[in-house]
Amino acid sequence: MACDSTGFSTKRYETWFTIRKGRGKRRAYIKLHIIIALASLAILNLKVTKGKKHDSPILEKLLKHMPKGSGEFCADSAYLSRKNCDLIEEKGRTPYIKPKKNSKVKARGSQAWRSMIKLYREDKEEFNKHYHQRSRVESAYSVLKRVFGNALSSRRRRSQRNELYLRAINYNIGIANMTSIKGMVK
Repeated sequence: MACDSTGFSTKRYETWFTIRKGRGKRRAYIKLHIIIALASLAILNLKVTKGKKHDSPILEKLLKHMPKGSGEFCADSAYLSRKNCDLIEEKGRTPYIKPKKNSKVKARGSQAWRSMIKLYREDKEEFNKHYHQRSRVESAYSVLKRVFGNALSSRRRRSQRNELYLRAINYNIGIANMTSIKGMVK
């Protein structure tokens, strides 16, 4: 699984890109946080928040209804915390969250944190091999924005949230169709 977030503009002529690069003055956007399956790129869970909401606390809400499993869980450094590493490990997954330069190895009760930071420091190549699976979530966002656009049409917050949910549902339907077509071709 992989996790990330991106912004969608709530004003038609203001793009997320201009805001991210510091060129926009208004902050009229909301964020979509998603967890995807690495194998199929299907969206497993999502949460819509205000644009200025930090990513790290959202991971707990995203993981809450996810079943236990095995494998890896990749996220960027915005999700970096000992608590998030523990939550990922509770779900049976191995966390691969890019550490910041000042990240300490001290576990402070989190063995998952310690293992992740040690692997990063001792074998960056192996760590990066797993961590770079995170780029697949960027592919999902690319498809969402290319197909549906990066600006929302709705004016009210609730309608904007529903619009993003519907985009994600449509995206998953497309993924399901592609997997069924691939199964027929073989």
